[in-house]
Amino acid sequence: MATCHRSKSLVQTFKYPFSFANKRTYEGGWSREVTVRELAVSKSLAGVNMRLTAGGVRELHWHTADEWAIVLYGTARITAVDRDGKSFVADVKKNDLWYFRAGFHIRFKASSRTVRNSCWYSTMEIFRSQRRFC
Repeated sequence: MATCHRSKSLVQTFKYPFSFANKRTYEGGWSREVTVRELAVSKSLAGVNMRLTAGGVRELHWHTADEWAIVLYGTARITAVDRDGKSFVADVKKNDLWYFRAGFHIRFKASSRTVRNSCWYSTMEIFRSQRRFC
């Protein structure tokens, strides 16, 4: 019968719980961010777990990297403006996804009808590759 020999792994950790990340609290909710600082193996992605209270707003902002997200629960309204000034508005709910290329100005507002908070997980591609998925 063969025996299993265990040795110290040379593979870096591939997970980092958001609960370990610093929580930044705002008037309308909170966010936790995980970057290469916390998860060294993640050279090109950063993740944000954000929760907005009912009616809470994530102000208009933009990223220099592409962004995609999934709504974990609750409902929210996304407003986006592209580089040409064209606007886009959509209501999102649990399990909805969104994707914005770098340079879009985006804003989120949790529904005031939401009994619980709205929460989503967002990932940004830090170093843009030549490969396009969309």
